Amino acid sequence: MTIVNDTYKTITLPSIKLRPYQSKPFRDLFIHGKKRIIRILHRRAGKDREAINLVHMAALMRPGLYLYLLPKINQARTVIWEGRGSDGRKFIDCIPNALIKKDHQTTMTRYLSNGSIIKVAGADNYEALIGSNPLGIVFSEYALCHPNAWNYLRPILAENNGFAIFPYTPRGLNHGWDLYNENLNNPAWSVTKLSANDTKHADGSPIITPDIIESDRRAGMPEPLIQQEYFCDFTSAILGAYFPDEMGAVLKEGRICEFPVEKNVDVHTSWDLGVDDKNVIILWQKIGSQFRAIYHIENSRKGLKWYLDELARVKQLLGFNRWGQHFGPHDIQVMEWGAGKTRYAQALELGFRFTTVPKVLDVEGIQCVRYIFNRFVFHVQHTKILVNALTQYKSDFDFDKKVFGSRPVHDWTSHHFKAVQYFAVGYMFSYDQHNYNQQRVYARQMAT
Repeated sequence: MTIVNDTYKTITLPSIKLRPYQSKPFRDLFIHGKKRIIRILHRRAGKDREAINLVHMAALMRPGLYLYLLPKINQARTVIWEGRGSDGRKFIDCIPNALIKKDHQTTMTRYLSNGSIIKVAGADNYEALIGSNPLGIVFSEYALCHPNAWNYLRPILAENNGFAIFPYTPRGLNHGWDLYNENLNNPAWSVTKLSANDTKHADGSPIITPDIIESDRRAGMPEPLIQQEYFCDFTSAILGAYFPDEMGAVLKEGRICEFPVEKNVDVHTSWDLGVDDKNVIILWQKIGSQFRAIYHIENSRKGLKWYLDELARVKQLLGFNRWGQHFGPHDIQVMEWGAGKTRYAQALELGFRFTTVPKVLDVEGIQCVRYIFNRFVFHVQHTKILVNALTQYKSDFDFDKKVFGSRPVHDWTSHHFKAVQYFAVGYMFSYDQHNYNQQRVYARQMAT
């Protein structure tokens, strides 16, 4: 692309030379007019350098707002706003300064001289972006983003003929797999999956050599992770996942299914009230030995009354007659909800009584969930995101040390798991004290 600025200086874009395999999304968007682009690439293939160049080109051609999203806001700053390539050059330094009006460091916002705005942000805060009107969105590492980010923002792009780009490496058979599989043969979408065997420099040499992969293998990188990271294998297990066997049994036994909600059986709720305003509520019924997850509610930046109104709406929708216990986190009696009163006190004033769940260690909470996992049944329509979250909930992997961390990754899946944990711990504490105490002891012993 060649443009002429106000001083009649000719500028050729992109200013960073692309590798041969990186030209396809540019052709598909700017020449063939494809507005949805999936780029499944292996680790260190240059996904973000490719995408940030493409966004800048689009912004220079059509003035408007463009969003560049990573799973979390801190990742967005580290990877894109401050990130650098192997040549030491910052990713965002991809166009001449003459085309940039200013950069706002705090909000990670770039203002171009033609009036376009490029904003780098976290997909975990997708609710705050719904009122914007972007002409293009990049969902970097889409497989790790909250699946609702795309669901909530896609209507905007449909209305203004905007584009969406999804550069990512697989993370199991999650929503990233769904997006790829559903659109693989869709002529309106540009879909590419390139492993380390498929990417070359201009001289034909591989981007990732077999020696690099073998070095990681010898250093202790698990083989499933190698297959995922370097060969884009969707079927490799999510390394570090806490419940792979349990979720495998759920699928094998058909416990993600359609079932009726029993009208005359208590419906319990479990709440994760995050300090970052991410709130998740799960509705449960105990039918025989089963714990049935019948509905999932998620939102942020809403007061308590909104959630109580939503529960009343869901009660009418599902047609059950009465509530059971409402399990809330141990700190519900000290955390405020913006009114100078604890959440527990505000709920009482509205006629809603929480059951406070005891505080437990991470390993204890995980073990309590694991203990009753074989009794979980999930409603196929109303708990899809919850199932996705439990499948992905994991400890982190340190690529330098080649080991998994001892603590869970804090991402969008954490809120959903915590809501499940509060049900497991709260229910066992209320109705099965013996096993509650036994599982906590067992978890501590296994952790030492």
